[in-house]
Amino acid sequence: KVYDGNNSATVLTRSLSGAIGGDVVSLTGGTATFSDKNVGTGKTVTLSGASLTGANAGNYVLDSVSTTTANITAITLTATVAANNKPYDGNATATINSCSFSGVLGGDTVNCDTTGYSASFNSKDVGPGKPVSASGLSKSGTDANNYTFDGTGTGSADITAKTVTASVTASNKPYDGNANATITGSATRTWARARL
Repeated sequence: KVYDGNNSATVLTRSLSGAIGGDVVSLTGGTATFSDKNVGTGKTVTLSGASLTGANAGNYVLDSVSTTTANITAITLTATVAANNKPYDGNATATINSCSFSGVLGGDTVNCDTTGYSASFNSKDVGPGKPVSASGLSKSGTDANNYTFDGTGTGSADITAKTVTASVTASNKPYDGNANATITGSATRTWARARL
């Protein structure tokens, strides 16, 4: 089964050894459980509380029920990241504050960690709610081993337009009876470097 936070198991088939051919007797009921709730392969499953039924059940005594094995597989998690808005800086690099998982069962402790991540916008250009993709995320916590995670997450943030300041130089002129001036100029840019 897929991890569900408990050790319950489902019995697929039942059989008896030692019954005389032709007799109507079968094993029914009972509760099947894994050895614990955690993910693993070849985990021991025990059936308790089962009984014999059928027209000839009174001729038999149930001595014991053997154990079997089955697997508990991990739940796949998806992560959402909280990305920071930034002014346009000529690159698509993004920073994130935190990440969180969807799919964690109630009561389980699984944390999304951002140590060593990298993140980027889908392009360097200005825009609201731009998609952000992160990689290098990780999981931790008491129940983390019961979940699988590919280390990636998605979110969104804004890239806003960068403010530029213009400076001009005016040409000298001889007096010509008017206030007209001739200027040359260029935009002055200050680039902000994104921090990871």
